[in-house]
Amino acid sequence: MTGNPSSVQDTDAWRPIGINGLEPAAWQVVRSAGSSSVTAGPGAGKTELLAQRAAYLLQTGVCPSPRRILAISYKRDAAANLGNRVRSRVPEHAWRFDSMTFDAFTKGLLDRFRLSLPTNWAMPDNYSLEYFSASDVVSFLAELPRNAPPALRLAIQIFNAKTFLSQVVGEWDLPLIQSEDALMDPVAFAALA
Repeated sequence: MTGNPSSVQDTDAWRPIGINGLEPAAWQVVRSAGSSSVTAGPGAGKTELLAQRAAYLLQTGVCPSPRRILAISYKRDAAANLGNRVRSRVPEHAWRFDSMTFDAFTKGLLDRFRLSLPTNWAMPDNYSLEYFSASDVVSFLAELPRNAPPALRLAIQIFNAKTFLSQVVGEWDLPLIQSEDALMDPVAFAALA
C-alpha cells in the first residue's frame, strides 16, 4: 500500500492511495488536465480509477479548496461505492466530494429551487416523485387519446411508448405560463396530462 492521505501539493510526488500503483494509461487519466473516456468491462477497476482521480485532484490542489467534485451515477450502489472509496482514501477532503445518482441530483435541484418556480408550476411542501414503468407508459398512452381533443388524437396515437418519456416529455420545454393553446399541441397535451 502506498500513498499518503495528507495533502500533497506537488503533482509529481502524488501517489495512489490504498493500492500499489497504476498502469501507464491509468496514470494518464488520473493526471489529465481535461476529460477522459474510460471503457472497460465489469471488475476492471473503473470505480477505483475514479476514486484515485478524485484523490489526486483534491490532494494536489488541482481542485483547490473550497471547490468540490460531483460524481453522478445511474445506480445507487455505484454512487455509494465511489463515495465510500473516496472517503476512505482522502477523509480530510470527503466534504468536498459528492457522489449521487441522477435522480438524487435532480431532486436536490428541485428541492433547492422549488420556491423559484412560476406559480402555476409550484410544488407543495409534501410533493413526491413517481417513476413510471414501461407498462405504466403503455397504459397512459392507451388512455390519453380518449381524453384528447379530436384534432390531437391521431398524433397522440403514434407516440412510441419506448421513447415517450425521453424523446417526447424529456425534450419538451416547460412553458412559464400555461396557455390554452398548449392544449392544442399533442406533445404539450401529453406532457401536461
